[in-house]
Parts: sequence; C-alpha cells; structure tokens
Amino acid sequence: MACDFLFILKIVGNKKSEGYNHSDERCIIISLIKYKMFKTKKINVLLVSHDFFSGIGSAARHIADSSTGINFYFFNSDDIENHKKEFLRMVAAVDVVHWFVNLSWVKLPADIDLNGFHAPNIATVHHVDEGLRGYGEKEELSKILFASQCDAIQVVSGEWKCFVESKTDKPVFLAHHVINPRLFIPHRKVKKPRKPFRIGAFGFSTGIKDRKRLDVLLAALHILVKKQYQFELIVQGSFWNTLESSLSGQGIQIRNLGFLPRKMAFKSYRYLDLYVCSSDIEGGPLPVLEALASGVPVVSTQVGVAIEALSQGGGILVKKGSPEDLASAIAKVMDHPGLFQDLSLEAGRVSENFTWEKIGKEYMAMYESVLNSKRSRPKFNVVLKFPKFQRQLQLFRDTRRLRLFKTKTGV
Repeated sequence: MACDFLFILKIVGNKKSEGYNHSDERCIIISLIKYKMFKTKKINVLLVSHDFFSGIGSAARHIADSSTGINFYFFNSDDIENHKKEFLRMVAAVDVVHWFVNLSWVKLPADIDLNGFHAPNIATVHHVDEGLRGYGEKEELSKILFASQCDAIQVVSGEWKCFVESKTDKPVFLAHHVINPRLFIPHRKVKKPRKPFRIGAFGFSTGIKDRKRLDVLLAALHILVKKQYQFELIVQGSFWNTLESSLSGQGIQIRNLGFLPRKMAFKSYRYLDLYVCSSDIEGGPLPVLEALASGVPVVSTQVGVAIEALSQGGGILVKKGSPEDLASAIAKVMDHPGLFQDLSLEAGRVSENFTWEKIGKEYMAMYESVLNSKRSRPKFNVVLKFPKFQRQLQLFRDTRRLRLFKTKTGV
C-alpha cells in the first residue's frame, strides 16, 4: 500500500480514554505514514468527510486503505470553520479537493469560495430521496445544487448517474465504492447454515420508516416467525436499542452488537449466515459489499450498488417495499443448504470486482479528467507543520464513542 493519510479528528468530552486526557475540545492531526506529498508524481487528493466511522466515513477509509497511485489526505468537514487556516493550507498543497461528504451538510465560512481554490473540486452525491421520506425533496435536491458548485460530481452507483445528470450541467462520474478485501478474506469460510440461522442487519438508521425501511424488514421477519422458522437477528448500529424489547416480545431473538471499533466491526460478519438490506434509497450500501467480501450471502432490495453486485451472484435481489418478497427470499436461502453454499462461494468472487484493482481506474479517470480540463497541478512547496498541542499517533479512534487508541508518539 502506497498511500498517505492525514486525518483531522475532533476529540470531544471530559473523559480519560486509554490513558489520554482530553479535558477540552481539540483537533488532533494524525499522520499514519510519513509524508511523501512533494516527493512523488502521484495525484494528491484531499478527501473531506464528516466522520470516519459511519457509512460515508468508512467508505472513504476503504478507498485510502487499498488505493495505489494516489495519496489520500483527510479533513473532517466539521473542523473547517474552526480550523480554516489549516484547511486552506491543505487545499493549497493538494491536486484535487474531493468532498466525499454531502456538500450541503458542510458549514463553510463565508469567505471561502470553492471557485477560488487552485485545486479543482469534486463533490459526491451518494443518493437522493425521491420518495420525499426523511428530509423532503427540497433539501434532498439541494445536495445536487450544492455539488454543482464544484467542477465535477461523483455518484457511487449506476442507479443515480442519469438522475443526477438530469439535474446539473456539471460532468457526472460513476466511481463505485471500493472495499479492501484484505480486511475480510480471513473470515471467508463456506459452511452450512447455523441453527438457529443468523440474519444480519447493520448500519445507521433514524427511524423505523426512514429510507432504510426497517418496517419492511421487521414485517418480513414476522412472516418467518409465523411460519415457524428459527433464526437470530444480529444487528449493529443506531436505533436498534429502541426495538430490542418489543422484538423479543414478538418472538424474534435479537442480538445487538452495538458500536464496535473498525476491526471488530469487520469481524462481526463472521457471525452471520445471511445479510439483509431492506432499503428504498441507497448509494451503496457499503455493508452489502463488506458482507460479500466476508463470504456472506446477501438478500437486498433493488437499490444502489446492490443492483450491480448481486446481479453478478452472491445473493438475491427483491423489489422494494415488499415484506412478502423479502421473507420469501430469506426462506429460500434457509431451506436450501446447497444454495447457501453456492451463494457463499459466489459472494467472495463478486466482491473482487469492487476492489481498487478493478474500481481504481474509475477514480483515476475522474481525478485526471478534472485536472486536465480545468487546472494544472499545483506546484506549491507547502510544509505541513503540527501545532505544539497536537500529537502524531499510529492508531486512531473510529467509533462513535470517541475512543482514542494511544500508541507510541513522535511528539
């Protein structure tokens, strides 16, 4: 792996974590690999995300973990307002600024003009909720409006390319989510389904009827319960803690893994026999690709990258909003051990089509296009120095609990 990382992370709270005392709110720059920015001919990209543990943040980390030919640096979008000087110095030092977070979510200082950047800007639009659930059409379409301030727009699945192109005059590039297979291959074991059968549902949700459509998933599980199927629901992410007691009372055995450190979250796929996605709106979802990389079959609605991945094998696609179809597909995998083993074998093969070796050319083409069409690469010899209060660490926190893993530092 030949990529560099620069994370701007916000540590908040009044607690001691792993021996490190963060009594006030501060910004810590974490350098994982020594700086090569100006000693290489690689493209230097500043990847802006609102965090590094949710779906968007995890997707950004997958890209940088496995990329070659590009040096990725990170900046937390929540820190731009209070650390504008450091942000602008990074902008001056890189070749491309990639807003991987929805630009409409970012609070930019009034005196920052994207068109004034020497480096070209790319904005990612992960998905737009056409059904008006959650945020409403006005705010959802504003994602494209804000992204259109940039030189180009990225979408992460073919489902959204034509839609976004119809709403903007800026070039739209399809560059899929990338996964690092090295994180999952050790858990790729083909086996017979467990008893009880283990069904997984991971991710962040704001309610039972948001775009994730947990209501559809739960209705499908109730159908299986009535048909006397034995299974355990394994969940990870937000909102599930509010449903645990009610689901247990309805005969659904549930295990909530809570929020896990990144490596533990990847290992949690080994507990599953089947991963299920019931969403109506998605860009990924990234857990579908992670499950496939772990050799776990997937049943998913026809959304985002799941359409492109499962059409190649490794799972079953069902129509949106249909608990009956979802329950039928789950039961089909449970009833046929041979099908389960075939899907498990296909899953690993399909996931290889979403590695950097296959998808990296999409990112290279996107970055080279904006560089060639608008601006030449910057030639600034900017030296990035750390303020005295900042520490260089080898490991970093990535959970919502803001854990900081302390290691030897170069302070």
